[in-house]
Amino acid sequence: MEPTFVQKEKEIGATDYISLLNKISRNINSTGEQLEEAILSIKDELVDGFSVDAVAIWTKEGETKFLKIEASFGLSERFIRFFNKTDRVSVGLGLVGKVITERKTICIPTLEAYAKIGVLRWNEMLKEEGFRAILAAPIFVGEETIGSFNVYFKKEKNFSKDEERFMEIIANHVAVAIANISRAKFINENSERLKEELANMAQVQEVTQGLSRLLYSSPDFILSHLGDYLAGKVKAKCLALYELEKESKIFQLSGSSKMSAELKSFHQSSPIRLEEKTLVGLAFNQAEPQISERVFTDERIIKHWSVALSNEHYMAMGAYPLMVEKRVVGVLGIFYDYLHETSAGEKNILNTFSQFLAVAIENLNTFSTLVSEKQKTKSMVYSLQDGLLVHDLKNVIMEVNPKALEILMMQKEDLLGKETAGLLLDNDPKSRLVGELINYQINDFENKEYTLGEPFNRYLRIVQVPLTDEENRKIGSMRILHDITKEKKVEHIKSNFVSTASHQLRTPLTGIKWGLDALLKDEHLTADQREILTKIFTVNENVIGLINDLLNVSKIEENEFEYQFAETELLPMIEKIVRELKVVSDQRKVLIFIEPTSEILPKVTADLTRLDLAFRNLIDNAIKYTPAGKKVTIRFHAGRESLVVAIEDEGIGIPKKDQEFLFNKFFRARNATKEQADGSGLGLYIAKSIIDKHNGAITVDSVEEKGTTFFVQLPTTPERRPKIFQTKISASSA
Repeated sequence: MEPTFVQKEKEIGATDYISLLNKISRNINSTGEQLEEAILSIKDELVDGFSVDAVAIWTKEGETKFLKIEASFGLSERFIRFFNKTDRVSVGLGLVGKVITERKTICIPTLEAYAKIGVLRWNEMLKEEGFRAILAAPIFVGEETIGSFNVYFKKEKNFSKDEERFMEIIANHVAVAIANISRAKFINENSERLKEELANMAQVQEVTQGLSRLLYSSPDFILSHLGDYLAGKVKAKCLALYELEKESKIFQLSGSSKMSAELKSFHQSSPIRLEEKTLVGLAFNQAEPQISERVFTDERIIKHWSVALSNEHYMAMGAYPLMVEKRVVGVLGIFYDYLHETSAGEKNILNTFSQFLAVAIENLNTFSTLVSEKQKTKSMVYSLQDGLLVHDLKNVIMEVNPKALEILMMQKEDLLGKETAGLLLDNDPKSRLVGELINYQINDFENKEYTLGEPFNRYLRIVQVPLTDEENRKIGSMRILHDITKEKKVEHIKSNFVSTASHQLRTPLTGIKWGLDALLKDEHLTADQREILTKIFTVNENVIGLINDLLNVSKIEENEFEYQFAETELLPMIEKIVRELKVVSDQRKVLIFIEPTSEILPKVTADLTRLDLAFRNLIDNAIKYTPAGKKVTIRFHAGRESLVVAIEDEGIGIPKKDQEFLFNKFFRARNATKEQADGSGLGLYIAKSIIDKHNGAITVDSVEEKGTTFFVQLPTTPERRPKIFQTKISASSA
């Protein structure tokens, strides 16, 4: 899919982003009376900045329920004729109809997603045009939704919240352009009667163009630069901007133009409260302009405020709500030093100015929130003691924190924006190892250990966490790199000790085994003597088994467990294990069988010697912990990318709280120790290590007193299979 705005932001930068919006705003508001001209004026910015392939402005057609494409670029005549003449879209139907009725932006990342809300024949038309993703933002004029601003892409695309907000801001400007064009058309149609309105519209246009250059500045900055000009246009003495402080319910004076020091001081000593009788409060609560031609006799204004205004020689006042969609974000106050009756032209200018101030406040709040949230997130990420690597679905690195850079011994610029495929081909061995680390197969929320060789010489525990968008679609992954080098060094010392001790013990125990075996062959032994020697022989065998397990664990942890991978079939090996364990199952009166399957089982890449040990441990456990008269069933299933082997028993089961520790060294469930006193607690650890080395996975599903099923998945796709060569196991599989 196409890069999101978050990725683009790295190329554009926040300052250029604001500059781009300013340019788009200026272009739209500098056009004439044709909407087509307005949309073409921003074509280059949308195409170059965001890879947009087409844009359409859909509007309601008069008083009908139908919608039409009012203006566009990048659409074929056939496409426009189809929707404007042949197959009309009505309010409530399809993407455009839903945007207008639901009054919210809708993002369609793929045509499959569009099919859920669109009409099949419309979907086909989009396919024929080559479009694969759409963003549609509602166009508001006042409280009414008059249309939809649609942006089309010929590649599938994940839309970020920033991109949605960007297109919504453009839709707001389109709304202003439509309103201006509508007024101009009305004036042209009634030119003889409304010559004065033409002059007012020119003033509104002049104010609009001036505002567009300052739209992404603070409201106070806008007032300080345009306040004098605007006051002259509407014949006012001064202007004031009020914003409500939510907790205190007090209106703060956040900007002013030509206001006296005395009135500013009065605002501080006697702030306007929401519950008090003032025009500012009424405009905010009722979301409608409030105009007073005589402030000192107006009962809507609380006494001490009317006195204060009279003392400053203000005789008339207006309060205009600053609205974004249906929300009031502030109030613009206009003060006159004479008895003033506001004309229709002045109202148009003030309403336009209010709308721009509202957008400026909303933008400022949005940018402040984004910057604040990004800074918080960045601070948290950068202070973590674990490394973080963030990449998208194409394995392009999007973010990396300082700890990860320390672990990988690289600079940020060496990684950001790089594809892992490129890193794997890099001449720098460090870059290639980092590429292998990111390409290392691991499932979401899975926890695996990984060894970084020379020159890093580090052991890592990796956890992969999926990154999703607002609609819970996966857009990338984050790999958490926990450095466990110190712990591994301690384990290395312990493993050396265990290995040395085990070797020292195995030799005399083997001698004891031979001696006992020779004694048991003596035909002159009494029954009691034979029973005692048999028990000693069994105990000795158990100790030898424990020592063999310890040596295997030691080899795994010391990278000495060798593998010889080859393509092979799994079923014959399982059949051989079942035959060899038949004696044990018969002794315990447990039925064991392989369930027949009609599926064609794919081959796997495996070391049969090592895999035999893993499956033998699993099947032997199933027999040992299954009561007499019950059965053990082995099933095969060929998945899309793996071969699954299920080993199901009807045994004692595993307590829920013990299952998360099942593959830890020396761990045995509480009920298992009661059922079987002997056992090292190493069999499942060894089995998991071997299966991990095969790039596989092992999971368990168990209910106490009902039975247990172990699922072993081995990959069958070429990219996930282990490479066919002899290797030693690394800590990545431990």
